[in-house]
Amino acid sequence: MNSIGNDFISKTKYQFLNLSDQMKGVSPPSLQLPYPDNMEIISLPNFNDVSLSQKSVTSVINLRKSIRSYQQSAISLSELSYLLWCIQGVK
Repeated sequence: MNSIGNDFISKTKYQFLNLSDQMKGVSPPSLQLPYPDNMEIISLPNFNDVSLSQKSVTSVINLRKSIRSYQQSAISLSELSYLLWCIQGVK
């Protein structure tokens, strides 16, 4: 028995599309780009080692603002590690 969703999908398909790479069995691209063998690899500290103040989600959202004034000092390697962990797409 078809659901209304399946009926909608089958009746609104674009009939002239070629098969997708996934349907053809083409392997997906690598999750990371290749890098030169002589590139320095920096080991990042454990992201759990960064200490954060405890705030509620609501207070953080209320305090959020965009600024275009940047500090001259760099973030620490621990802060970078935590930031990269937070923004990664593969979890």
